[in-house]
Amino acid sequence: MKFSISSNIILAFISVCLFASACKSDSSAGSDDELGKLEAAIVGDPSAENVKTYLEKAKDFITKNKEDKSAIKPVLQKASDISLKHNQPFSAISFLMPLIKDFPNDSGKNKNLLDLAKLMQTVKKDHVAISLYKSLQRSNQSFEDKALDQLASSFDGTAEAYVDTIMVNIFTDPNEFGLNKDNSLKFVDVAEAYALANPNSDQSAQYLYKAAEVSRSIRTFPKTLTIYDWMIESYPNYSKTPTVVFLKGFLLDNELKNLDLAKQTYETFIDRYPEHELASHVKFLIENIGKTDEEILELITKKDGVANTADSSNEKK
Repeated sequence: MKFSISSNIILAFISVCLFASACKSDSSAGSDDELGKLEAAIVGDPSAENVKTYLEKAKDFITKNKEDKSAIKPVLQKASDISLKHNQPFSAISFLMPLIKDFPNDSGKNKNLLDLAKLMQTVKKDHVAISLYKSLQRSNQSFEDKALDQLASSFDGTAEAYVDTIMVNIFTDPNEFGLNKDNSLKFVDVAEAYALANPNSDQSAQYLYKAAEVSRSIRTFPKTLTIYDWMIESYPNYSKTPTVVFLKGFLLDNELKNLDLAKQTYETFIDRYPEHELASHVKFLIENIGKTDEEILELITKKDGVANTADSSNEKK
């Protein structure tokens, strides 16, 4: 059977596409297979070097596949288990936090929360350990830990009362931003801990919103963006989530100068909330993104001048 030149070109193109797709699949599977081999290597030789190699590869895998939740979940769990078993507390924390946040209804969540609370006490973040443990005790009395019991008993109140107490302390001995930075960082920590332990509570969204505002005020912008994204993904129906989308765009625009991502965030706001009271302001920001404050002020002044001229003309008529 004869093919025309164009047909051969098409067949060649299809073959290349199929080959590329196969390579991509093999590459993805190979990464997963590599983790399996490294895990087996730890069983045979639990050396610090083997553990370090596995944890580094696990982090790489999670970063590259962050959009595929089903793929990264078992890796997060296994990496946290290996970190715990081999006394790597900071590594374990880095895997447990996204595991708990992104999979709030997982059957192993309470155990992971207890492990996280213990780890926080180990790394001297007692305020986070207390916030987690008080929430955990309330939801599941079967989880007990003597060290955490003793630590949590230092505050006689609910998990909410504890977060509120830490929040009040952010105004003690304020710095140039009007806040106590150390206490502000503690409040952000306990607000996140509360949300991890109580993902379905309306109070969690409120605490996260306040934590984002505090974080922005003390200019810890990467943390602010992390909380904004958390709220946008996990609390889409919270009354202030539209404002959060706006604030994310504004932060990217004015503080971080990431104009492409700022514009994308502004456009997301318009798509989702076209009737919101901030919509007209967001449209104005999109139209003038990248302009200096002086240029925007000049534009506003000109608009006001045109409006005033039009009003005067109407009055004369």
